[in-house]
Amino acid sequence: MPNEQIVNSDQTSAFESPWSNGQRALRSLWEFCWFVFCQWTPKPFNPWRLFWLRVFEAKIEGTPTGVVGRLSARSFARMAEENGATRVSYEIEAALTGKLGSLGQPVLRAKMKEMERQFAKRVRAAFGAADSGSAP
Repeated sequence: MPNEQIVNSDQTSAFESPWSNGQRALRSLWEFCWFVFCQWTPKPFNPWRLFWLRVFEAKIEGTPTGVVGRLSARSFARMAEENGATRVSYEIEAALTGKLGSLGQPVLRAKMKEMERQFAKRVRAAFGAADSGSAP
């Protein structure tokens, strides 16, 4: 049977658990503690989750990657009367920083341009329908 694999040299069969009863009980206790004390916690509770990992002697290696960046955006809309009509101008500033910023900035700019075109099209359609509906 090619799917059978012996993980531990003490195993007599591939269908036998490679872990002792004590190890399986500890694993069950870990899963219970993680579910009750850690799984639901928000990101600022990371030290609490690390505490529970250390209680169970987990080996924690590596450095935080910090892939998540920060998005900040501002929008401005201005209306001014001009030659008997209302001129609407708007401006959107968005910045994506961090490591994700170098990857996400071009995508964000492309999406903003697409949204700008859709917005302008919808405004023209809305005001165009209003103008044609009010004409005698």
